[in-house]
Amino acid sequence: MKLKISDLHVQRDEIMSLTTFEENLGIARTDILYTTKQVVFGLGSISKVGEQAKQLGGKKALVVTDKILRKILADQIVESLKKQGLTSAVFDDIPGEPTVETLRSAASYVRESKFDVVVGVGGGAVIDTAKTCAIMATNPGDVKDYVATVEAPFEDHVKIKGLPLIVSPTTAGTGSENTGGIMVIDGDYKTWIAGPLCFPDVAIVDPALTLTLPPKMTAGSGMDALSHAIEAYMITALANPWIDAFALEATRLITQNLRTAYHDGKNLQARYNMSWAAHLGGWVAMATSGPATLGHCLAEALGSKYSIPHGTICGICLPHVMEFNLPAIMGRLASIASAMGEDVTGLRPRDAALAAVRAVVELMKDTDIPVGLKAFRPPMGDIPKLAEYVVKDRQRMYLLAKLHPRKLTVENLTQTLENMWEGKLGESSG
Repeated sequence: MKLKISDLHVQRDEIMSLTTFEENLGIARTDILYTTKQVVFGLGSISKVGEQAKQLGGKKALVVTDKILRKILADQIVESLKKQGLTSAVFDDIPGEPTVETLRSAASYVRESKFDVVVGVGGGAVIDTAKTCAIMATNPGDVKDYVATVEAPFEDHVKIKGLPLIVSPTTAGTGSENTGGIMVIDGDYKTWIAGPLCFPDVAIVDPALTLTLPPKMTAGSGMDALSHAIEAYMITALANPWIDAFALEATRLITQNLRTAYHDGKNLQARYNMSWAAHLGGWVAMATSGPATLGHCLAEALGSKYSIPHGTICGICLPHVMEFNLPAIMGRLASIASAMGEDVTGLRPRDAALAAVRAVVELMKDTDIPVGLKAFRPPMGDIPKLAEYVVKDRQRMYLLAKLHPRKLTVENLTQTLENMWEGKLGESSG
């Protein structure tokens, strides 16, 4: 068949259209900012929980917390609600990180009574359980029906607005009060429920609630927040001014305050700044699909499989994933180094990027986070199968083939996992 000149013009115009380049050209993409509707941030702000519940039209509240916090905070929450004319009941059957089974139990509880508002006060597991209670009170079926799968990782299964939801974090890590995601352990690995209707209606962020957080949990939650920020900043395919500004500010705040919060837990200024950092980190994590980097992909596989606390495993993965991505994003890592207080003036791009990896390792060492997996004794013999599973299966849930700065192969991931097991960081470990 003979092509006409006009046909060639049509093909050229189609090729040069913005639609064709949308995946590679940021200005051709439409960005949408999803966030919690209202945030109440400040010392003592937890006292406003009753007022906020009343404004949402609440009359009967379900208070979701854990057994330890029930002894410390539940009476204060119940009293605040009572002053505003609300009755309440407390659900505290949260043994650890949320599994399909524990979330089913919470869903059954909320469905048995006619609550009209949910209040979640606690760490990430508590807030995720509170989100599930709010959603499952109005949506039909089983919790499992809403969980992401490899085949449809970001399909929004939540179609009906849940009960009005107020959450208040007692850690400075997950930033779950500012996300539309719910983490769920299904078998050996973590997955999630996600969508715009999973965002809370109100987040009450009271840094004073983190003052009693033990040092080990302070360090782990801080590294979780740092992982959110740095991983989000590494995803060049989704970069925009919101993400870049929030990620760099969260990184700066964590670098300047985590050591103090860890070694002097009563330092209110450090706790205040860490609460802000975690809040910003939670938002950029959700804004970048999870975040969609190898760090959380591995952390959410390794943590639940080998019983490693989430924040700790995020910290262990972070510098190794930064070094893995270094050839593809030297400039971005140099910016991270600057945000962490490193002077990169006059350095070669590679050396400036390595400064960021070293800064993360130094922060981990100063807060007693191990750099290697072997501290938790997972079998090194599992590495080949794990690498194959991530490359051929799990990475699809995180859209890594599309979004990750450096493409994964079984070979390069195996090497990274071996380095991670040993705590070996090549050039950056010095």
